[in-house]
Amino acid sequence: MLQFIENLTNAIPHPVPWGCVAIAIGFVLAGLAGPIKGSADKKRNSRNLETKNKSRLLQRLFIALLILGAIFTGFGTWLTVKGGEINAQKLFDETRRENDEARKEYRAELKRVLSALNAAKQEQTRLLTDEKIKGLQKDLLAWVDDFTVRKPDKQRQLEAAKLASSQLEIQITAEAAPVFSFMLRMVEESLRTYAERTGLNIQIDVRPLPENYYQPNVNNPARIVHFPGDKQWQFDVIANAPAREEQPPRLDIDFYDNGRRRGAVWILPNRGAKKLTIQGWGVLPTPDPSTIFGEYEIDDYEGTLGRVLQRLIEAELAQIP
Repeated sequence: MLQFIENLTNAIPHPVPWGCVAIAIGFVLAGLAGPIKGSADKKRNSRNLETKNKSRLLQRLFIALLILGAIFTGFGTWLTVKGGEINAQKLFDETRRENDEARKEYRAELKRVLSALNAAKQEQTRLLTDEKIKGLQKDLLAWVDDFTVRKPDKQRQLEAAKLASSQLEIQITAEAAPVFSFMLRMVEESLRTYAERTGLNIQIDVRPLPENYYQPNVNNPARIVHFPGDKQWQFDVIANAPAREEQPPRLDIDFYDNGRRRGAVWILPNRGAKKLTIQGWGVLPTPDPSTIFGEYEIDDYEGTLGRVLQRLIEAELAQIP
């Protein structure tokens, strides 16, 4: 029943005025019921049968008018209250919509103003820069004339600096070359000898190192050793330009197992400190790599690298069926 009244209320346009009309009708009906009740009471005590029947009819009409008056008054009150709520909600929705539109317009206007201010600021900056550059034109012209005269000397200085840098690269390379060359040949000869004696298929592609480790293609093509399965070792020279005595190049060995898990050991010879540093990370062939990490005397690099490489090679070969 309540849902029916709700639907009826929503279907009636302008419910507040209609609610007031319904309340007025309810009051009129209730007002009419009073005289009818008085007339019914007078005729109720009459001895005339027809008069008594009219009294009963008036009593029923009185009750009907009271009920209809209450219905109209109640429904009118409901319409007035619900209509007020509906009007308030519509007013709230309309106000919120207007506020949203006003907010959007404000943001759009603010964006336009900020864009205009930014454009004006950029234009002002450009004009100030133009003025400053104009003030420097004489100095720029004087610089061009002066540099044109000094350009050959500058070119010779640059060539001399490049030559000195190249010589330093070759010098630092030469200091690390015995260690790196010994390491690569040790790996190559050990694995080649083992493959020849056992018939194991080991593909060794370890080309010699260049005379300058700082050249761009020092690791191209890659130096790789392929073991049976998907295991491989890859050797990379890491030399960061410009060459500096305190930052010598190093040689990295990257290890890849059958699951493509990766680990690495890097060797850093430092002639100035007279140290050979060996460190690493990740998954290595030997289960206890910490025993090979540390700092060693560089004068005994052959013995140190021989022991370290023997552990790594034996650990790798022992895992091949």
